Amino acid sequence: MTWREHHERSDAHAWDADIAKARGDIDSARRSFALAAQAEETAIGEISPNKARTYGVTVVSAASLYREAQLATEAERVAHTYLASGLLPEFAKTQLRELLHALWDEQARAAAGIDLAEQPLQFSVRGEMIFRGVAPLLLIEGIAKRVESMLYRVAELEQKYNHRLRGQPSKEIKSLIQPWLVQSAPGSYQFAITLRRPIQPPLLQAAEEPLAPARILERLMEIMQMSAKSPEDGLPQLVSDDAYRRTFLTLTRDLAPRGSTYQSLVISREGQSTDLILSSETRFSLNEAIRNIRRSVKDVTVELREYRGTLRAVDLNRDSLRLDTGKGECRINGVGDAVDDVIGPMMNRPVIVTAQPQLHSHPQFIDIEPDD
Repeated sequence: MTWREHHERSDAHAWDADIAKARGDIDSARRSFALAAQAEETAIGEISPNKARTYGVTVVSAASLYREAQLATEAERVAHTYLASGLLPEFAKTQLRELLHALWDEQARAAAGIDLAEQPLQFSVRGEMIFRGVAPLLLIEGIAKRVESMLYRVAELEQKYNHRLRGQPSKEIKSLIQPWLVQSAPGSYQFAITLRRPIQPPLLQAAEEPLAPARILERLMEIMQMSAKSPEDGLPQLVSDDAYRRTFLTLTRDLAPRGSTYQSLVISREGQSTDLILSSETRFSLNEAIRNIRRSVKDVTVELREYRGTLRAVDLNRDSLRLDTGKGECRINGVGDAVDDVIGPMMNRPVIVTAQPQLHSHPQFIDIEPDD
């Protein structure tokens, strides 16, 4: 048989595996992936090493299919054998090394009894000051913290909890939602966030059945995509609660760059047809949507103003926040509906507060965002 015939047979088995996986028949999927891997490995022997690209692609495909079949030893064997051959093009060497690292990470997690949800959210930060595997700590910490907050919020929304303004999520939610940071493939600065599956799903009275971590990840991706693409029309159909919707809009906005530190944040998930690209244009449109919502309950005839400074304090009793502008202190009133998830990561950091000036009082709060 020729390379093409073996490769087509591999494709047919892989197609069967994908169908079985989609219907939840994991055992059948593994068997089909194993057959696909064997056919692809046989195809390697029918390729002239002079056809470098085809040779490299087929080797990587065989190792990847063994990994899909959860045959880690076979995947390692293929990777090590062909890495040692000296015949692979550079791109294939890089991909096989990444596959080996991923396998070793999976084996270490399994040995430790850590069961993570598949298809994590993948994040790629891009910009002139972002390098391969290198990025400012505060930037990545801020992104990860906001995503963690959104995952808790999705779980609370799904469980029909009242919208939380203050404090941490409940113990029940924290036992169910356990975010983990996962190393992703190198290139720009990339990382992934997934959820650890609870050993014993908690019995939550508000839910008819326990929430699956994969469902929370899928739901968050849907909400972020709709927040960015249709914040005023599509998002209300997905998130009907006004308070939750404002929080999701604000946290999605705060993930988008202003353009000074990074130019875009690309969010993807395996199985999703399109990536979500957050840019400064996205941030601008979300700012408009957020301010339209907040301003609708205030005096729309008063022009808005931006106040820049370092956020020093939030006084819940006086319903205000304080900014250090460098020239003195500025107090902003009316922050009652701003949630801890939004304001917390900005404490003691540069911010921009949008407010309505008042003739005989302090400005009235409309919005707050990081000034990065």
